[in-house]
Amino acid sequence: MDFTLLDIQKADIYLIKQLWEENRVFHEQMSRYFSYEYSDLIFEERMREILAERRDDDLKITIAKDLPGETVGYGLSVIRDNIGEVCTLFVRKGYRSLGLGKNIMKRHMGWLREKGCHEIVVYVLPENKNTLSFYEGCGFRQNIIKMQIPKNDA
Repeated sequence: MDFTLLDIQKADIYLIKQLWEENRVFHEQMSRYFSYEYSDLIFEERMREILAERRDDDLKITIAKDLPGETVGYGLSVIRDNIGEVCTLFVRKGYRSLGLGKNIMKRHMGWLREKGCHEIVVYVLPENKNTLSFYEGCGFRQNIIKMQIPKNDA
């Protein structure tokens, strides 16, 4: 399959909305104890949080399109105080294991390094073993494991 990676601007953020929603549902279903944290997420609110007061040059949004032109993946990274964060990355089921995620990550990691980030982070559900392996393959290593009591058990 042929794919195209395109960087988009903040104003075009709605191009990832459907895939972001698929990613949200995926995390809601994947999370054993904290699914409620994902069920309450709303795209517009989450994007407002991520994009708030963010300069365009501290933000990278990449979409992956297949040959017919359907958006099948995306990545969104930001820079805060010389720390890069991969906020969200998703490739639609059926398009995984084709190198799209790795290509988006290479693009974002290169951009974050070019921008002088001395640290790059990503947050992953511990239950999401495939994604943990994917990020380890991109050079990430586990550092701190946050543990918390679910709201229903508090």
